Formats: sequence, structure tokens, C-alpha cells
Amino acid sequence: MAELRKRIAALSSVPFVTFSWLAALAILTTLLEPAAALAHASLIRSKPAQGAVLAAPPPIIILEFNEAVAPLALTLVAPDRSTRPLQATADGSRLVVSNPDLEAHGTYLVSLRVVSEDGHPVVGTIAFSIGAPSASPGAVTGSNPAALHWWIWATRWVLYLCFSFAVGGAFFEACLKNTAPASWLSRSWAPLGLTLLAGSAYLQGLDELGLPVSASPQLASFILALNGGYGISIASGAAAFLLAWLKSMRRHGDGGGWIGLTALLAAAAAFSSTGHAGSAEPRWLARAAIFIHSGSSMFWVGSLPVLLRRCLGAHRKEVGVLRVFSRLIPLPLAALIVSGVVAVSLQVPELSSLWPSTYGLILTIKLLFVMTLLALACVNRFWLTAPAIRGDERARLALRRSVAAEVVLVVAIFAAVAGWRFAEPPRAALESQPMRLRTHLHSSSAMAQLEITIRSAGTGSASISVVDQSRREMTVKELGLQLSNLEQGIEPLKFRATPAAGRGWMVNGIPFVRSGRWAVTVDILISDFKSVHLDGFVTVPELGL
Repeated sequence: MAELRKRIAALSSVPFVTFSWLAALAILTTLLEPAAALAHASLIRSKPAQGAVLAAPPPIIILEFNEAVAPLALTLVAPDRSTRPLQATADGSRLVVSNPDLEAHGTYLVSLRVVSEDGHPVVGTIAFSIGAPSASPGAVTGSNPAALHWWIWATRWVLYLCFSFAVGGAFFEACLKNTAPASWLSRSWAPLGLTLLAGSAYLQGLDELGLPVSASPQLASFILALNGGYGISIASGAAAFLLAWLKSMRRHGDGGGWIGLTALLAAAAAFSSTGHAGSAEPRWLARAAIFIHSGSSMFWVGSLPVLLRRCLGAHRKEVGVLRVFSRLIPLPLAALIVSGVVAVSLQVPELSSLWPSTYGLILTIKLLFVMTLLALACVNRFWLTAPAIRGDERARLALRRSVAAEVVLVVAIFAAVAGWRFAEPPRAALESQPMRLRTHLHSSSAMAQLEITIRSAGTGSASISVVDQSRREMTVKELGLQLSNLEQGIEPLKFRATPAAGRGWMVNGIPFVRSGRWAVTVDILISDFKSVHLDGFVTVPELGL
């Protein structure tokens, strides 16, 4: 037993865990580099489709996302490179621009900036042409506020600590009898959390407006951020911190337990009311899982400083505190694990999509730290707690080191979790993945395998491989593709294929703007005197536009 405790003390030493923590931060440094898409809603399709060439100006512009969004700013770049704002109407997951007034021929760009249901800004650009593409289309300029993202990450990181130590600690203190006065450090977490909440709202507003952190202070940033679910989250979090501060100022008296419980519930509501995890379907299950997961983690993490201060300190040895913690922790720990599994399963519908994504990398880092944390917790409960309660000084010192290591691990976990603000969950990536349709065409002299890929914004490409009846690749001089949907009023669209880099032929820029049954014809020119025509059909599922 003595040898086991020595090994535990070595593994749970602060330098060892601090090294792991710094390694996590080094990995997060790469995760927080500026990226093209840092939000959790995705543009699924558009009308006109990305890259479409239209014969006449469109009467409306429709942008469809994988979840509901609200418009922040839409800008139209005309063929002459002039810009003007567009007014869009939100209709669930769609944004509709009526009467865009597009008269000139050439290429148009629509730059969009919207906010998704999880409170995160979404940026993007679609391009389409009227008549013919411009020789040199305009460009959309914008800021990439990398410094702002670092500030957002750091603020969220420390906010997680404040919620846990202030609110979770207040609730655990409320579970104890003869509560001692809180230390000055314990009382400082709630005011710090309130300050960071205000800063978080301001940074959120800057991000939604597309402004850098060096922008002049403006009230519009606060007002914009407090709209919708993010405002509810800020209000719930502020209530939780105020209640936790009130609890920390009470030494004795009735009502302390209810204050601590209400603070914990308000903090859990703050986490479940916004964020990408709570916007997964079914929504009620996702938000319930986040509510339980955040509440359980705050209780566990908030208990650790109380244990160090009141039970495992150099001068205070209130073993009753350790006894209460040991009796209470199994239920929230089980709830933490189960709710975490549920939340991840909703975000990761397919394990193959987890890696190598930023979301999957952060999840892997978190799980490694959590498994280490759970291992320390099991050792504490089954090998160190009982001897420490009986008065074994060596067990108490080993437990003190182990709990201190748990705190350091928690700091590292929160650093990783804060990076999820910039990681698209796999469910969103799957929803915006290209749609692939395959069909086989054949005649007495040739066969063709046709694969059509419809991308997120409604454009498509086709890959065609041609073989003879012996399934040997045919030598083809030219190859053409025709697509028509007469039921939808679409006459044959004719494309000339180009040889692919490896084998086969490619056609790009196919505008799939209608679902339904499309007639397909592959025209194969074998020589100047011989050609083959292969006919068939392909069914395009509902595109939503």
C-alpha cells in the first residue's frame, strides 16, 4: 500500500500534470489559427447555385443553411466591382432576398455574414453570373480578426473556471453543515465571472459585426450579442454568479442550500441555452444532456478547492467535509459520464467523421485528460479516502497532492473545451457534405459508369468512365453529357467533358437547381465515323430550393 501511494504521488505531481497541460495548449495553438470557416452552421445550397450561369436576372436570391440563422450583413458585389447592401428576410433555415435588381451582365458575388442558432457567426460568399462570367470578377474583402478569436478563447476558458469554482463551490458548501466563512479567493470568483461575462458579450458582438478587437468601443456590440440565445445565456450566467456571491457572503442561516442549488441550476441553464452542442437534434435531448453535464461538472470541479481548503490543508483537517464529498460524488459523476456520451453521440453521428477534424482533435485531448482525471478520482475514493478519514497523515498528504493534480487537469480540460467555439461539429460537416449519385448506362457496344456529385451550394460535377463489353477501357476521342428535366421545364443542358487527371472524363459546373428525375445522355465519339449514345435516368433527391 505504501509503495502504491508513492507511485500515485509521483504520477499526480503538479509538474507532471502541468507538462500535459502545456502540451494541450501547444496543440490548441494550432487549432486556433485563422481558418476559412469558424462557425457551426453551414450553407447547404443557394439559388442561384454557386457558379451558375443564368440567361436572365433571378427574381430572388435564396440561401439555405443546415439550421436557422439570422442575417447580420449581406453585400452584393456587381460586375463593375461596386458594392451595395442587400436586405434579407429570415425564414427558418433560409434567407430570402427579394427583387435584388440585377440587370448588368457578368459575375455577381454575394458576401454573407449571419449568426447561427448556437450564437456563432457564419461567413461565406457565393458567385453566379448573368449572361456570361466576367473576365475579372470583383472580390470581397474582409477582416480575419485572429486576435479577437484568441481573446474569445481565453475569456471562455477563465469563465469555465469561474462557473465551476464560484457556482459549483457554492453549491458544495451549501451541502455542508456548519459552513465556515468563505476565503477571499472563493469570494473573488463570482465578481471575476461577472466581469468576464460582460467582456464575453462585447467580444461576441465584435465577432458578429466582423470587427477586430482593436475596434473602437461601441454599444452596438453589446446590443447585438444580447439578442437571442446568447443573451439568455448571459442573463442566466449573471444570475448564477450573483447568487453564488450571495452564498459566499453568508456564514450561517437558512436558505443557503436553496441559494446554492438555484445558482447551480442557473449556471447549467446558461450552458444549455446556447452553443453548438445544444442545437443538435433532437433539441430537447441535446439541451438536457448539456444541462446535466455542465451542472455535474461544476459540482465536481467546484468541490475540489473546498476539499483542499477545509480538509486537506496544512492547518485544517475537517474530515467531515471529505466524508460528505465521498458520499455525494457518485451520482453526479455517473450523470456527468452518461450525459457526456449522449451529447457527443448527437454531435458525432458517424465515428468516421470524427477524425481528422478539429472537433475530433479537441475531443481526443479532452478525453485523454478526463480519463486521467477519472483514474485519479478512483484512486482517491478506493485507496486514499478511507485512510485519510481515519487520520492516516500519509494518506491525507497523498490525497492532497492528487486533488491538486485534479485541479490542474481541470484547468487543462477547460482550455481544450474552450477551443470548441471555433470547431465545426461533425454533424454540421455531414449535413453540408456533397451528395453523390451513381448510375450505369449501357448499350450493345459500350458501357458508362456515371457518378454525379452535387455540392453544398447546388452546383454539381460528373465523373464518367467508359468501357467496352469486355470491361476494358475504351479509347474515346470526345465525350459529351446532356442532362434534362422536362417535367420541371428544363431543356437539355449540354456539356463537353474533359479528360480526368487519372482515368475517365470530368464535367464541372452543372447547376442542379431542381430535384426529380433527370434524363441523362452520354455522347461518345469513338472516331470521326463512329459514335455511341447511352441513355438513362438519375433521380436527384429534394434539394430544398
